[in-house]
Amino acid sequence: MDEARWGALFRSRWATGCFLLLAFAILFYMSTIRNKGKNIWDYDARFWYTGGVCWWNGESPYDQEVHTRTWVSFFEVPPMDKATFVYPPTIAVISLPMSLLPWKIAAWTFRFTSFLATAGICLLAARLGSESTEKSPLLGPLGWYAGACALLGSAHQAIFQGQLSLIVVFGCLAAWYGHQRRILWLFLLGFLLASIKPQISLIPLLYILFSGNVRWFTYGVMLCASVSLFMLIAVPTPDLFAAYDGSMENHLKYQYFNSWSWYCGVPALFGATPWGKYFMLLGIALGGAGTAWVARANAKLNDTLSNRLRHQQLVWIIAMAAMPVHIYDLTGQYFIVITLWAMPGWTRRATVFACMLVGDKSYQIAPRLSKIGLPPELSDWARVHGASVMATMLLIAFILWYWRDFGPRKTLNPKREPGHS
Repeated sequence: MDEARWGALFRSRWATGCFLLLAFAILFYMSTIRNKGKNIWDYDARFWYTGGVCWWNGESPYDQEVHTRTWVSFFEVPPMDKATFVYPPTIAVISLPMSLLPWKIAAWTFRFTSFLATAGICLLAARLGSESTEKSPLLGPLGWYAGACALLGSAHQAIFQGQLSLIVVFGCLAAWYGHQRRILWLFLLGFLLASIKPQISLIPLLYILFSGNVRWFTYGVMLCASVSLFMLIAVPTPDLFAAYDGSMENHLKYQYFNSWSWYCGVPALFGATPWGKYFMLLGIALGGAGTAWVARANAKLNDTLSNRLRHQQLVWIIAMAAMPVHIYDLTGQYFIVITLWAMPGWTRRATVFACMLVGDKSYQIAPRLSKIGLPPELSDWARVHGASVMATMLLIAFILWYWRDFGPRKTLNPKREPGHS
């Protein structure tokens, strides 16, 4: 097929729509049908569901005894490895309405909500990555980038495990979009949803603050603080700080998946050392400083779409590389992939996508490595740190590319339309 026909195919609304339907079918299969009934099927959803029931019963989910008793009343056995409720109180915006439903219905309702959040992420990323005001920006070249996201494993794992990552990333992008288009209610809604998992949202939300809009950022913080305070006052916990500190201690001590060496990102490469905790704290501090620098650097350049997107991509790379996140928390990759058109050259775009794909698939690839004769220790290392190595490589690559394109006597190519090379 010649170049003209390829171009016509990629711009065909019918072809793009069919490709997106196929992509969501793959996402549904990989995250539900293929994994149904496995050991962590909807496991994390049980925590916030139990927390919502506790709140409706007039009891605090932060009380370990209350949370465990309520959990057992639904699921018969206590949570694995002495797991406790450690979500911020703003989780109530999800857990309270969901807990009004029977558990099985709530689980499928939440799964459907996660698919809606995924669609919302794609739509908001496309709108942030396009100057067009058309109602269906995904039914064009950007739709092919969005469809490619279905191959990434982070969303599969998030939906399969009942995690909130997709809703949180949707919140971050809603806050960005509301801030960019000056829609306060959308900004506040996005800010509230994003606050549910600050390990994902802290860096993207700080970018709004460092970009100069202190007033709107303050509104968002006040809203989250008000919701949190209301939930804590409505159902008080005796010795709240001691209870929460004990819950976090259990969270890190008894659940191996939450130990420092099991996170993804640059600091996680040093998580198994005696200073793992301090490397994580250092990563957060450096991530915040890097985000401030990116916001300042963006303010010095012409406000073109491609310039803005390159800086926003770098913010998400920092968020995934510096913060203590798990594989299912890497769903910010969707924004990066959908806006890859802003990055000059297909070599760079393919490199970014390949690194994300390999990092996401490391959990599935590692057991296969042991089957072909690799030592179990090396296979386990790849399973735990595959995403961390890829995040490190991406951070280094983005910094080098940034220096090449924006460094002294360097300028980025003029603004281009989505889908152009």
